[in-house]
Amino acid sequence: MKRIFTAIVVVFSFVYSQNLFGQCGTNTQSGTVCNRAPNGNSPSGIPYLYGTLLPNAGCGVFNATPNNFGPGQYFQMPVLAGGCYSVSTCGSSIDTQLSCFQGTATTSPFAYNDDNGPICGGLQASVDITPSFTDYTRVQVREYNCQVGGSASVTVNVRQNNNLNITSAATAMCEGQTRTLAATPASISGTLIAGSGDRGTFIGAGVSGTTFTAPTPSGASQTFTITYTFGYCTTTQNILVHRAPTTAAAGPNQNHYCPIKPFTDRKKSFSA
Repeated sequence: MKRIFTAIVVVFSFVYSQNLFGQCGTNTQSGTVCNRAPNGNSPSGIPYLYGTLLPNAGCGVFNATPNNFGPGQYFQMPVLAGGCYSVSTCGSSIDTQLSCFQGTATTSPFAYNDDNGPICGGLQASVDITPSFTDYTRVQVREYNCQVGGSASVTVNVRQNNNLNITSAATAMCEGQTRTLAATPASISGTLIAGSGDRGTFIGAGVSGTTFTAPTPSGASQTFTITYTFGYCTTTQNILVHRAPTTAAAGPNQNHYCPIKPFTDRKKSFSA
């Protein structure tokens, strides 16, 4: 049965989770596609901006900012290309829908969910997304059947999940050898959106940019850890480094002579 509402109030709460979700191989696509431009445009024709939500509470941890959400408004979340993100309305008291757009787009969402999202159950929506762009993701929260009205409380949370992997070799090395470092998602070389986190950085002993030069181990061998940070998530790789062999100092060349003279058979004469 349909109901008529005049406002959606979004109450943002902190939800902490230790689980890292791996659904980000493909964007969530389920239910009705809400691809109409938001209502309630300003006189300039630009939809009212609710604000920006940052996935910065920690890797795999939901975060949001308290405020009110009115009809036709939306929020935006800064994302990095290849990163893994989740948006959730779990815990909301009404049937919710989510639509995600790139940047300022208002039609053809690249991800959406209508009820029973991969994180939520029942009538609440959630999406797991892997953007192919470094920009804002515009997220609209509507009630069932793509409605923009509503008066009940809606909880919205965002987070970055850990899908990082250092793809360069982890085989053992000798001190002084070098190796080019690589990881997925790849480091972002262009301009970042404020609040999206780290562009993709390697750190650790022997690391300079994307090059690892094996340091001198403290003993015969030593394990060194490389850390890769992308957005608000990190991953590590261990590399065993062996001390390089050294040449023994044997001294200068030497000549050796045998001190024993060769035996000579000599005849002796005797007189009677």
